[in-house]
Amino acid sequence: LVLCIDFYYLFEYQSISKSVYVSFFIGFIVYGSILEYAMHRYVYHGRIKSIKKLHLIHHQYPRSYVASPPYITACIIVILHVIFMGLLGYKTGCAFVAGIVLGYLWYITIHHLIHHIDSEHWNLLNHFKMEHQFHHEHAKVNY
Repeated sequence: LVLCIDFYYLFEYQSISKSVYVSFFIGFIVYGSILEYAMHRYVYHGRIKSIKKLHLIHHQYPRSYVASPPYITACIIVILHVIFMGLLGYKTGCAFVAGIVLGYLWYITIHHLIHHIDSEHWNLLNHFKMEHQFHHEHAKVNY
C-alpha cells in the first residue's frame, strides 16, 4: 500500500527526473545491503526482549506466520518517510523510501518462498534456503 501511494504521488504530482530513479534504486540497494542486516542482527536478535522472543519463535517454527508485528513495520516506514523527505526533499525522499519498501517486499517474498515452497528446481532459491537454514540452526550467523 505504501509503495502504491509513493508511486501515485511521484507520477501524479511530480516530474520524474533522473535523481528520482537513482534515489529509488539506491533505496532498494540500501534496504537489501544495510537495513535488513541491521534490523535482523540488532533488533530481531538484539536486546528488546519482546521482539527477540517473537523472532525466536520464528526460528523454532519457521513455517509459522510469526514475524514482526505490522504496526512496527508501519511505524518504521512512517519514520523513514519523515526523515528522508526532510533530508532529501519530498520527491527524492519519497522515491528513496519507495525503493526501501520495494526492497522489503522483495525480502519478505524470498523469505516466504524459502520457508514454504519446494525449490528442487530453483538453484538460486536453494542457495538462499541453505544459507537461511544455517542461520536458523546457528542464530548468531548469516543475518
